[in-house]
Amino acid sequence: MKKETKYFLTPDHVKIHYIDQGPLTGNSTVTLIFVPGWAYSCNVFEKQIEYFSKSYRVLAMDPRGHGNSDRTETGISYEQQTKDLIALMDNLSIQDAVLIGWSYGAYTTWGVIREIGTERIRGIFNIDQPPKCTEDNTSHSLPVKEWTEYLPENIERAKCGLSTDEGYRKGIENFTKNTAFMNAKSEKELLEICKLADMDREPAYMEFLSGASCDFTKEAIDVDRNANCSAEMIVRENWAAVALPYMNHICPNTPIHVFGGHMMFYEFPDKFNQILEDLIKRLEQWQN
Repeated sequence: MKKETKYFLTPDHVKIHYIDQGPLTGNSTVTLIFVPGWAYSCNVFEKQIEYFSKSYRVLAMDPRGHGNSDRTETGISYEQQTKDLIALMDNLSIQDAVLIGWSYGAYTTWGVIREIGTERIRGIFNIDQPPKCTEDNTSHSLPVKEWTEYLPENIERAKCGLSTDEGYRKGIENFTKNTAFMNAKSEKELLEICKLADMDREPAYMEFLSGASCDFTKEAIDVDRNANCSAEMIVRENWAAVALPYMNHICPNTPIHVFGGHMMFYEFPDKFNQILEDLIKRLEQWQN
């Protein structure tokens, strides 16, 4: 087994940190690639990296501005994050990837589908993120309520909150206490989890706005109909009433699991890991 923490330089000279752990050769050719959500480092996936790297090659990337990657305000957008992820895949000659994007990180993984299609992608595993972030007037023509993360007025309130360092940190704390978990955590636990969201405020502000404008509905539908690339999702419990009918309407072939809060993979790693492992095993069976 090979365990390494590495860096690569993007074409615009930004140093990107990534974890590369697990066997480089073995019975499986599948490589798992984890992408964290807004402001978080890839260390949020520690329990998944430890578990899956026993059997699979596992990559986890700190997007630019996150974690141990360069603290830059250059290219803070999900379009650029997508290009950085594709550059990492190119650098390592990854051909059979399962992309796992959490929260806004799903816009990076869906972005890969938009940019290069599914030829090198075996599966895409979305963790609790609607394909379109912010509701607009197009949703009123749908037979079911559209699942989005924000209303336009929510974006304006968030912009005000992110305009100061104090508001930014308070927002991270409120998310951790009120949205991330089903069960109460100690103050010490909450502090440690908040530390995983270590992005500087100004690039975090720009990244938030980039995510708020994302719409990957077409890509979600395309993968749902694709026989060569499997899609699967996990949705937190308090989103299920809207998310399930909407996703079943637009992506009827995509299995959806419901449990936990927004960080269910962190709070309930055994259950999460089993769901993801079942998907990987199905992909391996199809390959054979």
